[in-house]
Amino acid sequence: MLVAGVCVACAWATAGPVGAQSAGWFEQRPFPDRSFTLDDIGVADYEDDGDLDVFTTNHLATQLLMANDGTGSFEDRLTAANLNQTPAFPGWEDDPNGPDMSAPGLYVYRDGGVVVRLAREPQATVSGELRFLAPVTVLSATGTQVAVTRDTATEPARNVARFSMTGDSTLRLKPESTGLPLDVEIDAPRPLSEVFVGRRAITPTARQFTLYQRDRHGMAWADFNRDGHSDIFINRGGVSGNIGRYRGAVQDELQLGDGSRFHDAIAVSGITKGTCRGRAAGAVDYNRDGLLDVFADCFGDSPRLFRAGSGGRFKNVSVALERAGVRGTAFEWLDVDQRGGEELISARKKKFDVYRRRKGEWERAQTIKGRHDANAQKLAIADYDNDGDPDIFAAAKSGSSLLVNRGGRLESEKPQSVGLPSRALTANWVDYDNDGLADLHLVPGGLFRQVAGHHFAGTGLAPPEGPALRAFASWFDFNADGSRDAVLALRGPDQGRFTSLSLLQNVGPVGHWLEVELTGRPGNRQALGAKVSATSAGRTQTQWVGQNDGSQLSQGHYRLYFGLGAATAAALKVTWPDGSVRRLGAVPADRILRITQAPGRR
Repeated sequence: MLVAGVCVACAWATAGPVGAQSAGWFEQRPFPDRSFTLDDIGVADYEDDGDLDVFTTNHLATQLLMANDGTGSFEDRLTAANLNQTPAFPGWEDDPNGPDMSAPGLYVYRDGGVVVRLAREPQATVSGELRFLAPVTVLSATGTQVAVTRDTATEPARNVARFSMTGDSTLRLKPESTGLPLDVEIDAPRPLSEVFVGRRAITPTARQFTLYQRDRHGMAWADFNRDGHSDIFINRGGVSGNIGRYRGAVQDELQLGDGSRFHDAIAVSGITKGTCRGRAAGAVDYNRDGLLDVFADCFGDSPRLFRAGSGGRFKNVSVALERAGVRGTAFEWLDVDQRGGEELISARKKKFDVYRRRKGEWERAQTIKGRHDANAQKLAIADYDNDGDPDIFAAAKSGSSLLVNRGGRLESEKPQSVGLPSRALTANWVDYDNDGLADLHLVPGGLFRQVAGHHFAGTGLAPPEGPALRAFASWFDFNADGSRDAVLALRGPDQGRFTSLSLLQNVGPVGHWLEVELTGRPGNRQALGAKVSATSAGRTQTQWVGQNDGSQLSQGHYRLYFGLGAATAAALKVTWPDGSVRRLGAVPADRILRITQAPGRR
């Protein structure tokens, strides 16, 4: 039924939810078996074609952009979308596989550092130089003369490795910090047709070229420039903690899309990185002006916030967050008190803080004691008790917390009190059987079904196989049949830097359903801040745009999912970000409903 466009062979092809397969509710489908140095996995409709795609972020390594053709067949289109870390040289990223060096030539690639190798040319001589921002060490130089000097005439200064190679020879260099640009120059008369760069052995078009490893972490997919196509804000890392030393040399990315390809416009965006050791990325209309702003988590430091202007540029308004002392390791934007403005929820050591904006300043509105000693891995949002306001399950390997919303304030309850495990690496609310009640998927543990009294019982469905050190999961309807499917990413203790991937198709008996996608006005086409209530058979469910995002550092999954059980229709109430309301009565079940906000002034 499902044929993957790309499949990466690996030794852990059997790693996956064996228990789920044997139970007959989920079936594993072809998908890349593993990923190298995975940092996050998520869902986005990158082509704006209505089909949900899967993406990964992988620090300095090769990513995936698995495009969905509408039937659930996936193909990796990262290169076609121009999203490689060095677009001109796909394959320069870290990867355990080296290039095929069967053809004679000069090869420049990565293998625990930077490798320059002259292969299959016993009589040839080649020279050139590599210019690093960071200090560099010569690990080995076989058949190579190399001299490392410091060029202070440039700003910033460069560490220059000048080399000359004769015959079959190899030069191995180790820069002190990765994630920085590397300038390469190959001297004449070496033909460029005999120079090969990266794992894919790409031939350069000029003798001087620059290679990047961009250390990508969070990716926020939204229409930032208001042209009707999805763009991406990408939050980059902190050069192994050395970003202060290289301030200005590292920037985040604002990849603007045209529906199929992207180009980076960060230089003219007004978004500046400074010394932010980037992790999570987000889009939010924090000031309710109808324009999407950019949020960047800075790994324990105060996060950055950039306000969108009418001219398409952004202004740094982070100082107000700094004054309020905002810190955290996991963040969510959420209308906790249901007054129409989104609060910022932060998870810190042993506690959660709720920040509210008042008269242009941020203030701490609430602090809730948490059960986690260290970092919380994931904040999962849903109105699990169907009382009309959002609740949070905070997954943490040192102690998870259930934050129940009562009258606009969050109150902590022990997960064990409702039948849930006390610890988890990740969590996702998902009504996997479409009975209208939010269930919870955990790693470890698998699916916990909601039963009477808003308690939960283990099902044995979709558990991981074996122990996991890190885990990611996203639940989405990849084949538009109304059943929530899952993509799982698990790193075991014996897998080194590899993460096993699994795609699970939901084939179990499920109830009727409605899926809703909202299109807001041009400044906020994703309708972030909107909510939808669905009423059927005397029960009302409420969901908020973005709550179904399973990624831990990224954002891009905006579809809403309503299980209707035996009901064949539902009445809908859409509350748009500006507070306006649209009602739809008796919407027939078993369809994806797309609703567009009427044009008008804010």
